[in-house]
This record gives sequence, C-alpha cells and structure tokens, in this order.
Amino acid sequence: VIGVVFSEMKNVLNIIGKIKNSIEIIFPILLALLSINGASASTKLYQPAVAILSGGVVEIFTVVLLPIVSIGLIVSLIGNFNENIKLDKMQKFVSSLIKWIIGIVFTVFVGFLSIQGLTASAVDKISIKTAKYAIKSYIPIVGGYFSDTFEIFRAGTVLIKNSIGVVGIVLLFYLVLSEVLGLIFLSLAIKFSSGLIEPLSDGRVSKFLSSVSSFITYMLVVLLTIFAMAFIVILLIVTTANVM
Repeated sequence: VIGVVFSEMKNVLNIIGKIKNSIEIIFPILLALLSINGASASTKLYQPAVAILSGGVVEIFTVVLLPIVSIGLIVSLIGNFNENIKLDKMQKFVSSLIKWIIGIVFTVFVGFLSIQGLTASAVDKISIKTAKYAIKSYIPIVGGYFSDTFEIFRAGTVLIKNSIGVVGIVLLFYLVLSEVLGLIFLSLAIKFSSGLIEPLSDGRVSKFLSSVSSFITYMLVVLLTIFAMAFIVILLIVTTANVM
C-alpha cells in the first residue's frame, strides 16, 4: 500500500510540474494581450500573482506539503504497527498542519487577487473610457473613425485573449482529470478495504488503512488547490477588460 501511495505522490508531483510549465507558457501571452487591450493596471496586478503562483505557491505545495504528507504516512505506519510507540497525537498534528497550510495559502492568494482585482479593473475602465473620449474629441474630423477602429481592435484582442484562456482551462482539466479520478478511486478502495477487514483483524491494520486513505485525500486536495488557483487566475484574466 505504501508503495502505491508514494507512486501516486510521484505522479502528483509530475502533474504539478506540468501545471507550472503550462502557467509559465500561457500566462505571459494572456498578460501581453491584456496589456494591449488597455488594461495596464490589471496587468501589473496579475504579473506578480502569476509569479507567486508558479513560484511560491507551487514550491510550498511540492517542497513543504507533500513531504509533510509523506511524514504523516510514516508516522501512521510506525504508530499502528509498533505497540511500544504511541503516535496518535503526532498523526493528528500532521493532519491539522496540512489543513492549515492549504487553507491559509489558498485564502491569502484568492483574497489578494479578489481585492486588488476589483481596484485594478475600476482603474482600467476609467483609463480606457478616457482614451476613447480623447481620441473621439481631440482628433479633428476623423476622431470618431479612430475611436471606432480602437474599439474594433480591442474587440479582436479580447476575442484572442478569451480563446487562449479557454484553451488554458481545457489544458488544466486535461492535466489533472485522470489523476484526480485515480486518487478518488484509490482512496475509496483503501477505505473500503479498511472497513472490510476490520472484523477480521486486531484493528491496527484497519486503522492504518483508514489513515492512508486520509493522506491520499490530502494529496488530492493539494492537486485540486493548485488547479483551482490557476483556474481562478485564468478566469479573472479572461473576464478582465471584456466590456469597458
């Protein structure tokens, strides 16, 4: 069982690496199109957010969280199969630590994006409307034509930006879907096995399998959290400057 779990952990690390590579490819294109579209304030906001996501957040999850999950599995193994060592409190502490780290990172990241995003969007709306008004009012004779051309150009860049954003979202789903389903199936299978052998064993094996199922769930949550943060940033970029 431990071998299967660590194999799945390696798969999760591999997929997180692919998500990071996808972020580093897709997001610069989206930000460039966003900047061309006139949303310079939003671009300045999303640039550090993307850097934090592909750098800091991914590093926290891969270098800190997943090793903590490994430690939790080892603690569970030792605590359940060595009668002389009681590690129930330590196992609960590891589980609590995982939950707190995931919750704090996700809340801070999404909260920062939400608050700053509203401010940046308002600034960009004013800037774009001011530019359109200036073109239309201060360029003699052909100002109206230039203003319409500017609007058509913006519509084109919005269409391209949104299309790339949709491709990015589809790619994220493709990267995580099979592993998410695999982790769900593995967690349920181990939990079912735990319940099945409980009447036939002394309880330690069943308890160990139950804790293994919990740590597999943590691996699933780690993967889904990174997916969710990347998904939210793409959605915010796609919806920014669409109608101004």
